[in-house]
Amino acid sequence: MKPMLLGTSLPFDNPDWIFELKLDGFRAIIYIEEDVKILSRSGRDITNDYPELQKLKAAPCILDGEIIALSGDRPDFGKLMRKDGTVQFVAFDILRLDGRDLTCLPLTERKKILAGTIKETDRLVVCRYVDTCGIALFQEACARNLEGIVAKRKASIYVPGKRTRDWLKIKCLSHEEYLKRGRGIT
Repeated sequence: MKPMLLGTSLPFDNPDWIFELKLDGFRAIIYIEEDVKILSRSGRDITNDYPELQKLKAAPCILDGEIIALSGDRPDFGKLMRKDGTVQFVAFDILRLDGRDLTCLPLTERKKILAGTIKETDRLVVCRYVDTCGIALFQEACARNLEGIVAKRKASIYVPGKRTRDWLKIKCLSHEEYLKRGRGIT
């Protein structure tokens, strides 16, 4: 299963969308069965890179999310790279449960199933989101020097390996990045 890819956007508010913080970590698909298997966004098996995540427990399922390491209350990519500190998997979608394909269900239904399936621990958490108010969450993310936010259409199905306009990343830009983009340099 390849992860659904994100388009890009400017911040917006819309009652047909939810908004999540963009986490600074590694995107991964986790298969939880008798054993745990972790695949990177490119499909590489990275299970052995995260022994602390190999003991995750849940009903047999496939989860999409982000592997992060925390520094205080915020993701720290440097700590993740150094394997320094507590590593967590933040699940933001559930693709399969007990052998049943959930990708054709609307995102809001998958979110309810995810919340009802996962018992949170210090290693496995469910991603929180806000409804409708993307601009306020974006402003908060930028004020906290976070990477940005992700906007997801509530009715969207999960399209493995494809980039659609149903999931959008909205990045906080530094002054230098803003100036480069303003000149067409990326």
